[in-house]
Amino acid sequence: MKTFGKKSMTSVLKTILSIALVLELVAILAHVGNIYYHCLPLKDSMQETMLFMYISIILFLIIAFFVTLQLRKLLDRFNKETFFEPVNVRRIQNISVLLFLYVIISYLLTIIGSVAVSKQDIPNKLLNAFVILTKGLDIKTLFLAAVIYIISHVFKKGCELQDQTNLTI
Repeated sequence: MKTFGKKSMTSVLKTILSIALVLELVAILAHVGNIYYHCLPLKDSMQETMLFMYISIILFLIIAFFVTLQLRKLLDRFNKETFFEPVNVRRIQNISVLLFLYVIISYLLTIIGSVAVSKQDIPNKLLNAFVILTKGLDIKTLFLAAVIYIISHVFKKGCELQDQTNLTI
C-alpha cells in the first residue's frame, strides 16, 4: 500500500478522520441535548453537578473536534504530496496549542470540581490542597503537546529549506 496519493494509507486515515468528525459533532449535540433535558432548570445540587460534568465533556469534545479537523486538513495536504508549506506548519502548531489548551482546561476543571467537593469540613486542608493541585495535571498530554510543537519547528525548518531549494532551481 502506498503512503501518499490516491488509494493510500493517508486516504484511509482521512476517511477515518471524516467519520470521527461526524461522530464528534453528534456527541457534542447529544451532550447539549442532555443539558437541556436533564439539567435545566436547575433544582438541586445533583443537577448542578451533572451540568458541570456535561459542560466539561462538551469542552473536551470541541477541542477533540478541532484537533481532528486540523489532522484531516493536514492529511489532505500530505495526500497531495505537499509537505513543507507554511500552512502545514500552522496546522501542526494549532494541534499543539489545542492539546495544551486541553491540559489547561482539564486542570482548571479538576481544581474547580475539587474545591466544590472540599467545601466540606476536611481535617487536613494542606494535604487536600496538594491533592487538588496535582491530581488534574495531565503530564502525558502536556508532553505530547510539547513534542508536536517541536515537530512543527522541524516542519518550519523544512519549509525554509524547501524555499531555498526552489529558489536555487
